[in-house]
Amino acid sequence: MSFDMNHDARLTRRGGTWKPSDSATFIGELRHELRTPLNAIIGYSELLLEDAPSASALRVEMDGIRLGGQALLRIVNAELDPTRLEAAGQSFKMQTLGEALYQETYAPLQDVLGRSARARLEAAADAVADVDKIQRSAEYLASLIQTFFSLSAFNDRLELADIIAQSQNAPTVERFVAEHQSASGEFHGQILVVDDNALNRDLLTVRLAQQGYAVVTASNGREALELVAGSAFDLILLDIMMPEMDGFETLQRLKENEASRDIPVIMISAVDEIDSVVRCIEMGAEDYLPKPFSLPLLRARVGTRFEKKRLRDQEKAYLGQVAKLTEAAAAVEADLFSEAMIKDVAARPDELGRLARVFREMAREIKAREAVLEMKIRERTAEVEAQRNALAAINTRILDSIRYALRIQQAMLPSMEHMARHMTQLFTLYRAKDIVSGDFYWFHGFEDEYLLAVADCTGHGVPGSLISIVGMNGLSQIVASNRVTSPAQILGQLHAHIRAVLKQDRRGDEFEFALDSIDIAVCCASPRKGRLTFAGARRPLLVIREQGALTEIRGDRFPVGGRQREYERAFQEIELPLDKGATYYLATDGFADQPEANGEKLGTPRFKRLLASVAGQPLAMQCNTLEARLDALLAFEPQRDDVTVLGFKP
Repeated sequence: MSFDMNHDARLTRRGGTWKPSDSATFIGELRHELRTPLNAIIGYSELLLEDAPSASALRVEMDGIRLGGQALLRIVNAELDPTRLEAAGQSFKMQTLGEALYQETYAPLQDVLGRSARARLEAAADAVADVDKIQRSAEYLASLIQTFFSLSAFNDRLELADIIAQSQNAPTVERFVAEHQSASGEFHGQILVVDDNALNRDLLTVRLAQQGYAVVTASNGREALELVAGSAFDLILLDIMMPEMDGFETLQRLKENEASRDIPVIMISAVDEIDSVVRCIEMGAEDYLPKPFSLPLLRARVGTRFEKKRLRDQEKAYLGQVAKLTEAAAAVEADLFSEAMIKDVAARPDELGRLARVFREMAREIKAREAVLEMKIRERTAEVEAQRNALAAINTRILDSIRYALRIQQAMLPSMEHMARHMTQLFTLYRAKDIVSGDFYWFHGFEDEYLLAVADCTGHGVPGSLISIVGMNGLSQIVASNRVTSPAQILGQLHAHIRAVLKQDRRGDEFEFALDSIDIAVCCASPRKGRLTFAGARRPLLVIREQGALTEIRGDRFPVGGRQREYERAFQEIELPLDKGATYYLATDGFADQPEANGEKLGTPRFKRLLASVAGQPLAMQCNTLEARLDALLAFEPQRDDVTVLGFKP
């Protein structure tokens, strides 16, 4: 039986009758074919030696090539001696001959190839062509021997034409083996052979391929790690002594990598490296192979590892299917179970399969009960959804009303443009806790003076906003209609107004509006007279001079409106010079009541220090700084109260 090369360089079987005498004929033909390139190697090296200068580098290389060629000729004559076939008789194996010829010629052929490459660099221009003939002859000889070795490993019946045709395609052992297994369909697992010696790699490749394994080779540890990262291997044969990265480091990296740590590794070692082998086994290697390789030992060691891996894979598969049952149980609880999840487990003929089938029936019963419950839940959900939609509609109407109330409240607040006609240096920080606010600020200007107020009404949201509207209307009526400019009188009349509007003069504590009131601070500034008058109902005026000193002018301790036990409520008025270099602040308690990261309120003392720290900045920048500080506080806890801060300079 022999092989032809087809159009895609793959081997195909060629029919023909084999005769025992053909072995002797084939060996004679092969010996003649191998002598042809050898004659060229020896002849051209002798020719170049005649013309090479004495003691030159070219002469040294040519002499080495001549001696190497003669050594190769002796090996070919000895290994391909027809008398050896007769002596071997029935025990003769073409594979044994191919392997012996390959091993014996490997080293001298590599030497001749290396020397011819170096000689080409040393040769004169007219000698380069002859050196190239030596190199091409050596390459052809190597190709013939390797092809014979590869073919003989899988076929005892060879023809010279097959070897010549195959060698012309520059074959490698690994490529030949891959093509052979692809054609035969034999495959029992994939092995990575890592060895810096090409001869060892080739011999292992052929031996393992004969046992039905696919083989990939690497010449050093770094190349092996790259191959492992891109392919799945069932076993690694790893040499210890290698350049660039030795077997110790390669093994360590394999075992450190989660993707490769479970791949069995058999070390390749010479007998006198037994201590190194022990070290490798302690690092995670499973076994070792001594050099030179014994075919029965190789078969036994590799076969044992694959059997262990097969059993381990079975165990992992079994545990994986147990895990599927566990996941299925969790999926039933989460209402995510489908029978496809355990289909392969239920098909098993063992106890695990029986358990999976029982579990599947149980899941079906649960699903049937859940379907009934789900129907009832859908009915109840429809009822709840209808109620939720009705509540959502009501909530939308309420929110729309509150948002409209916000527009009304904002329209009643003084605009910055209106205030800017009387004073140019002013800022307001106004934040509602809910949509509408229980805080408000107020302004009214005359030709020679202007009034400002900041107020905090009882509650926040809608109730607080209604009280704020009462307060703003009262202030406008008192100041604009009656032209009252005394802050104390304004507070007194506003107190009476609120009690009258909310009917707080009724007797009895059961009246629900009896405690509604306003904390408010009112200032009247007269720039021409250079004075400022102030009155406060539980809210102060804060003054910060140019030197940074902060003065707090406190108001009275009772609010505007609410329960009144005294006969007549009178408010104190304080007059002070209007300092054009000072900054004046009116504020509600919302900013100071906002908690910090530790859950404690910012507090009035720290709020005062915050104002003192920004007082030297332009008023617009002060407002930005205060807003940023408030935003930082709101990161720790939602807003607790409405916030209003008004700052101005005369």
